[in-house]
Amino acid sequence: MGEAIAIELARQGADVTVTDICLPPAPDIGQQRHQQSQRHGTHSFLEEVAEQIVALGRRPLVLRADISDLKQVQLMIDETVASLGGVDILVNCAATTVGTGPFLDIEETAWDLTFAVNTKGPFYTMRSSIPYMLQRGGGRIVNILTGLETGGAGYGAYMASKAALASLSRIVAYEYASRHILINTVSPGWITTSMGREEHAWIAEQYGLSSDTVLETVCDSIPRGRDGRAQDVADAVAFLCSPASDYLVAQNIEVDGGYYRGTDAVEAALSARSK
Repeated sequence: MGEAIAIELARQGADVTVTDICLPPAPDIGQQRHQQSQRHGTHSFLEEVAEQIVALGRRPLVLRADISDLKQVQLMIDETVASLGGVDILVNCAATTVGTGPFLDIEETAWDLTFAVNTKGPFYTMRSSIPYMLQRGGGRIVNILTGLETGGAGYGAYMASKAALASLSRIVAYEYASRHILINTVSPGWITTSMGREEHAWIAEQYGLSSDTVLETVCDSIPRGRDGRAQDVADAVAFLCSPASDYLVAQNIEVDGGYYRGTDAVEAALSARSK
């Protein structure tokens, strides 16, 4: 999703900093099932995204940073200002599902990492970006959430971290709306990305099904009739960063094709197929 968002914002006229931690997942904190692909999450992949931004006539900046580290975040924002001239837009879409699993099995280190990336990371990036936005007379911040009224068993750490981010986003939005910094959120539904495919595989394992069967079952239960694509999320983010959303404050857009309203039906369908 970060890739699609970066490219779409460049297509709309923005110079873009693309960043990732560019490290493999740590196997000692319950992350064995979340193996990065050979392409995504690497510095060379960020360079590929930068090339696409250049092809659109915009300037990219590629930075490696861990958003759970305040010093790295501040350096990232400072380098963006020095190289690109300022910060007008901030999109927080980095996330981890490292703490996924039965509640009693969640390791404390996994719980802490989930909040460090999903909640404290955006806390750091917003605090580092807002002063620069104030200097330029305003800005836009979009934080990526999830469906907070749903969430199946096993997602306690992830859902709790996103709920905290939702509350933080709303409060900060109210504080800075009068100063022309508009903060809103996007909740993607069933989006097929590299991370999404890992979730497909994990859910398939829980139900004793194939990944293809899981995807087919879910798509049959989504009112729109298909899974989501990264571009669907990018389009919503671009809208929230455009003049067309000038009167939106602390709003959440569910980019889900109706999925969140039918989550119970999805779980029922998966359970039926697993029998």
